Amino acid sequence: MFVMKSDLLIILPRFQRKGIGTMIVNHLVDYARANSVTGKFTTIGGVSAKGKEPFYEKTGFEIIPNGIIKMIEIE
Repeated sequence: MFVMKSDLLIILPRFQRKGIGTMIVNHLVDYARANSVTGKFTTIGGVSAKGKEPFYEKTGFEIIPNGIIKMIEIE
């Protein structure tokens, strides 16, 4: 269903557009929110594959010159 290599996660094309990537991103954001000890906010960042930026925008990330970023509030 997906390929993961250390910090690389790729949803294979035949499994894209089925909600799998959104589920994984949401889980990672929830995990960061629940396990962060940095204070009231924490930031998640990464690099988007060219052309996949709209996916990350839909999941709340901001597109920046060298990747993607999302600030989340710690509960």
